[in-house]
Amino acid sequence: LVFATAKYVEEKMGRSFTESPPIQLSEIYPDTDYQTPVIFVLSSGSDPTGSLIKFAEEMNYLSRLQSISLGQGQGPVAEKYISMAIKKGDWVCCMNCHLAISWMPALDKIVDEFSTGAVTVDEHF
Repeated sequence: LVFATAKYVEEKMGRSFTESPPIQLSEIYPDTDYQTPVIFVLSSGSDPTGSLIKFAEEMNYLSRLQSISLGQGQGPVAEKYISMAIKKGDWVCCMNCHLAISWMPALDKIVDEFSTGAVTVDEHF
């Protein structure tokens, strides 16, 4: 039904109404800070990793970008990456969060601590 609807909309209104525009991280970045993370809610088949890597290169941050694919037992590893990154101002990309639903409350708490001042966070994080 979803595909049929998309096809109908494309035929009647044009392809631009069924495709998401490519993400421009350079446009989003000024609105972010250590208290405002970027969260991508993706449809099947989309992957912003290439855009993130390209943006990190443009910002001279590629060597400071840590990525982790969440899943079985990876929550503590991600916590370690985040803990180190907040001190040094590095970036952390947690991918496949849907595979670590049980760890999401812990991630939520970590992000909340940024805004409460419970932890010291480098401004470039």
